[in-house]
Amino acid sequence: MHENLWACRGRKIHRVSISYEAGTEKLHADRGETMLSVIRTGIIIGILVALSGGIMLPAAAQDDAQAVTELREQLERFPADAEIAAQLASGLFNLFREQDVTGQEQTVAELRELAGRFPDHVEITLALAEGFVILSYAQDVTDSEQTVAVLRELAERFPDDAWITLALAEGLVNLSREQDETGQEQTVAELRELAERFPDNEEIADCIALAEE
Repeated sequence: MHENLWACRGRKIHRVSISYEAGTEKLHADRGETMLSVIRTGIIIGILVALSGGIMLPAAAQDDAQAVTELREQLERFPADAEIAAQLASGLFNLFREQDVTGQEQTVAELRELAGRFPDHVEITLALAEGFVILSYAQDVTDSEQTVAVLRELAERFPDDAWITLALAEGLVNLSREQDETGQEQTVAELRELAERFPDNEEIADCIALAEE
């Protein structure tokens, strides 16, 4: 049984699915969904057009890997341009749907490097956070705890951003699938605190119910 939840974040990032398999369901990104555009405060950031420097990329038929290669080259030419970096982060996120776990780990490492270079750019940080959520789908409890620790750091960096906090909540749900009863209770308590901070975010509240199942 599969139930789809759309992460309604004012931007189209990915579809989150819940796979029900013997009570071990986790949140993960549907590999068929790509991050074609990121919308925040009316600004569209996508892989179709690189606004910085007047650079025009090929249209939607452009292969994701080729788009990422071109964006890397543009960032080398304009290393301080945060918008090109955000374009690259978007393109890297699109690669997840075609990668195995090893490839996803390498992509997260590149996203982490970008987020380190542009620590104040929320869209890059969000792409990184969502990448960690995808990784957490296949992780055991130890690795998932480490992933959640990173997601907490990212959420602390942007304490007012509900979408990064939602990524933390998704990571906590995946962690709860690997925990014993005591650990699950602690995770649910943390999710309740997140929901209290963002009472209007239904997706965070939904994560509480998922972790309690």
